[in-house]
Amino acid sequence: MKKINILKCLNMLLCLFYGLSVVYLIFIKKYNYAAICAGCIILTYILRLANKKFDYLFNDMLIIMLDLFILFSLVLGTSYGLYKINYYDDILHIWSGAIGSVVAYTIINVCTKKEDRKNIKKVFFFIFIFMFSLGIANLWEILEFTLDLLFKINCQAGGLKDTMIDMVDGLIGTLIITPFLLRRL
Repeated sequence: MKKINILKCLNMLLCLFYGLSVVYLIFIKKYNYAAICAGCIILTYILRLANKKFDYLFNDMLIIMLDLFILFSLVLGTSYGLYKINYYDDILHIWSGAIGSVVAYTIINVCTKKEDRKNIKKVFFFIFIFMFSLGIANLWEILEFTLDLLFKINCQAGGLKDTMIDMVDGLIGTLIITPFLLRRL
């Protein structure tokens, strides 16, 4: 009996949903959102390739987290308007802080040997994970700003206040997950 690959099934379902979304959004003349959904098909494919080629960096769990984040943020949040729901954006930015921390943790594991990590103080790992995750939060805000400019959408509805709250949310996600990651090191 052949084992079902959850990641492959998820990718197929996401691409099907994104493709149907492109058709629907073109039908209702929301071309900017259709372009975002088409871009999500490409992003999903790139993540799948990264998972195959660099599985030590992009393990299945991280790819699933990223795939679902793309679904909830760009497609459901932006294209289908779920950002209008109170605190939807905050939850996603907390989630992004956790994702950034997991990426930093993965980088530490790939770039250092286990015996070397024992000789490095945990405060260094904390600073690295903390700063890396906040850097990701910053890049995300730049992406939102760019999407607003290019596609005339409204990712940053609250302007500077929204941007700052989003970065604080990323900080919260980082602070929540970092102790668990440090324990695993």
